[in-house]
Amino acid sequence: MDGLSYEIVFQIVIQAVSITAVIVTVRCNQRFFEEKLTNLEKKQDKHNSLIERMAIVEQSCKSAHHRINENTARIDTLIEGHNESNTVKRAGNRSGFGED
Repeated sequence: MDGLSYEIVFQIVIQAVSITAVIVTVRCNQRFFEEKLTNLEKKQDKHNSLIERMAIVEQSCKSAHHRINENTARIDTLIEGHNESNTVKRAGNRSGFGED
């Protein structure tokens, strides 16, 4: 019986070492995955921040283009008004031109 009890004790020790090795491996893997997950979350946050900033930039760009279009229309109106006043002045000057 002594031989059998040593075998049982030996098997219990082997099982305990095996279980300990599995627990240590699982905890190491868990830490590794948690670290990788944390890094992935940081990258995702940066990406989300970039998307939010790009939306703001796009809105600002749209507003700037709208202001540019308004200013272009104003400039065109001023140029047309200036050209019309020059045309009227030229027409008035032509009637007296060359009557000497």
